[in-house]
Amino acid sequence: MLKAKRTERGSTVAILAASMIFMVAMAAIAIDVVMLYVVRGEAQRAADAAALAGAHQFVISGFTSGNIGQGQVCNGSGSGFAQDAAIKTAAQNNVGGQPGQALPGDVTCDFSQPDDPRITVKVTRQNLPTFFSRIWGSKTISSVSASATAEAFNESGHNVPTVSSCLKPFLTPNSDPFFGVPYVDVTNSGNINRPQHYPAGFVGEPIILKPAVAPATPNPGEFVQLLFTNPPSLCPKVCAGTNDTFQQNIQCCNTQALQCGVTTYSVDNVNVPNPTDTFNGTQCLTHADQGPSGADTLLTDPPPFQFLAGTGNPTHVANGTAITTSDSLVTIPLYQGALTSSVQPIGFLQVFIRSVDNLGNIQATIINVVGCRANGGTGNAFISGGGISPIPVRLVQPGGGGN
Repeated sequence: MLKAKRTERGSTVAILAASMIFMVAMAAIAIDVVMLYVVRGEAQRAADAAALAGAHQFVISGFTSGNIGQGQVCNGSGSGFAQDAAIKTAAQNNVGGQPGQALPGDVTCDFSQPDDPRITVKVTRQNLPTFFSRIWGSKTISSVSASATAEAFNESGHNVPTVSSCLKPFLTPNSDPFFGVPYVDVTNSGNINRPQHYPAGFVGEPIILKPAVAPATPNPGEFVQLLFTNPPSLCPKVCAGTNDTFQQNIQCCNTQALQCGVTTYSVDNVNVPNPTDTFNGTQCLTHADQGPSGADTLLTDPPPFQFLAGTGNPTHVANGTAITTSDSLVTIPLYQGALTSSVQPIGFLQVFIRSVDNLGNIQATIINVVGCRANGGTGNAFISGGGISPIPVRLVQPGGGGN
């Protein structure tokens, strides 16, 4: 018996040593798997951001309102505006310690629904190094990728209203002062009119928005004051005269949401919109109160539209730097028919404000037109994701896939 015991000495050490090898192997795999999941998450975030950046180009270029053709926003070479923005945005996101990579062939567009263009982006990280797995000769993982799809939705012609907020209190008739035709055809499901003698429709058209002389019967291009239930809640800066509610709603963001063709708003159809308040509020909104070059500027030729920062831009980028959005880009509601003290807007103009004079006349450029059906859908049947834009940009396939 004593001899048998002596032969079993050291067996525990042998078993422990074998177990240690197994545990180290499992730990190696676990660490590399966790690293793989982390990088996969980074790739997904890069793909989401890239897809949203591409879809944003559909909106600011005026494509969703017929300003430019499909080949200009998306083509096989990857040089389309939407593709280029997606590729550059992917590269600005870190994926496994390197810039995210989206090649021209990894960015595709879907125009099967012209008012609902979509862009899909695949972001890849090649040759991802391993840590412990290289013990067994596996030094790299060939690739990790993720994809996402985003859309820009112009509700014109659809029966699904969008939700917009941060509207400006400039309610204007559904009639273009230059072409003399409605922006939105309320008899045709809220589709956008496109005058034949102006191929891009109304997009890119200079327009002057003036305080209505007779608020009960404003002329095309004139505006009356839209009234909000609550005061604005987002005011990035304080300017002179901010105790006036009308001016506050110009220079600030009123977060009260509006469903096109559904929500009823109160209107001041008695008093002329105050020119001084209009001037002060617009100057504050666009940062033109910061000096002659304080406001952002707009380039329309060649398309797509390009926003350039002014010296008063709150992001503090250099004057003349290209930017993707601007405080001068605002949304204005449209109405149809006789004007009473309450109204359901039947569409929106998205305009870029270039300047305002002391009479309250606002020089602007039309960027997008959106229409909706009067008495549209109700309940939860709406499209969100647009924020201040009447054309929502949203992910329709977040976490869309990868390996």
